[in-house]
Amino acid sequence: MSRILLCAPAEVFLHPEILGFGDINLSSIDWLLLESDAKTARNIARNSEDVCKVWIVGSDDVEAINLAAAMRTDNLQLPVYVVADSVSGSLCSRAKAAGLSGVLALDDLVQRFLEERDTRGRLLDSAKSLEANASTPTELCSDQSFEAQHRNAQIAAQQQKSKAEGNAYVLTVLSGSGGAGKSTVSAVAADVAASQGCKVLLFDCDLQFGDLAYLTGANEPITADDILSEMQMLETLALQVQEGGVALLAAPKRLEQAEVVGAHISDILSEASKLFDMVVVNTGASWAEYHVSLIEHSDCALFLIDQKASSVRACRHAVELCSRLGIASGTFAYAINKCKRGALFTSMDVACAMQGAHVYELKDGGVDVEELLGAGSSHDLLASKNALCASVSEMLDEMLPSSLSGNDKKRIRKSKASNAKTVKMKTTKVGKRTSRRRSYAENALELPAPHRSHVGKGVRA
Repeated sequence: MSRILLCAPAEVFLHPEILGFGDINLSSIDWLLLESDAKTARNIARNSEDVCKVWIVGSDDVEAINLAAAMRTDNLQLPVYVVADSVSGSLCSRAKAAGLSGVLALDDLVQRFLEERDTRGRLLDSAKSLEANASTPTELCSDQSFEAQHRNAQIAAQQQKSKAEGNAYVLTVLSGSGGAGKSTVSAVAADVAASQGCKVLLFDCDLQFGDLAYLTGANEPITADDILSEMQMLETLALQVQEGGVALLAAPKRLEQAEVVGAHISDILSEASKLFDMVVVNTGASWAEYHVSLIEHSDCALFLIDQKASSVRACRHAVELCSRLGIASGTFAYAINKCKRGALFTSMDVACAMQGAHVYELKDGGVDVEELLGAGSSHDLLASKNALCASVSEMLDEMLPSSLSGNDKKRIRKSKASNAKTVKMKTTKVGKRTSRRRSYAENALELPAPHRSHVGKGVRA
């Protein structure tokens, strides 16, 4: 099980009431690593594979914010939080500039500690229950022992190869509302990445109502709660997939397992990153605390927006939440889905609403998307050269490192000059309809006045 590194002066560990922990014996908690020396703490964060996040109150020799910044530089994948008596604007600015995951007040630290303790306790109880209900043979024959040894050798070879190649690229598909097409885009993105030679894990993190198993036609897939009961099943799943293939990790079988799985998303992602080239994560419409873990572990958090004004507003609310939590937005990307001629919004409209952010356009794939995914034939959808698949492929060409796609050309986003090229809205019949559409889009996106002249224009592909 993963552990959390808590850095603080030695006196704090002797008197935990200073932090508000009362009489809790922090040293007796097996999932909590305590360290007061800054150099040692940095070595642990840099080299320990079982550390999932760091809380920094300070150390005996280095100020908290400086230690946090140094630790973040040592390991860009590790979530690092700085803890302070009072959260000031100056501290938040320094934390953001250093790329930290967030700033916590002492009350926040205690609350997160208690939540972590409760969720880990529930996970342990759930694991014991699953283990008790599992039927296992009491004795293995010699052939079975040989097969087990061969399987373990394969797993060891896979782990050694994964460590040599580095961690996977994690793409998390999110939205502020339901119906934006997250499941569809996630499935298509996984197939596109696999077609470029990547070994892909498609992880359905819509933990309550995920249906990627249905959309991809997977029969009796391994689920996230299966992984929690036996983490080695993830390694088995990786061994079953060849380069250029997609493995599915489905949502939990039972709704009541969603909370337990959500508390350990970071553990699953950390292990999956060692075994695959790319991990595509689908999410649900309702946001929970595990969404923060997903974003923190992602190389790209793709916010998906559909052709409804409410979707744009919900996206802005979600991004504002991330800002309040101190989550760095450097990995954020945006895409508007179901773009077609005459669509209400274009990438330029949404870019203005999102304060100038780069926005991808994903084309409307038509009825083929719903029919083929409804039949569990996502691979056939990719083979049909559907417009949606083509635009997702173009987006990944810009987004992914060239080493993943096998293409050595530079992945450079379109320059501001090319983005500035626009085509006028078709106005063969100028009149009330055109005026109403433009007025509705302005109000729906709540655009500031200087940007409203862009509404009704699109970006030339």
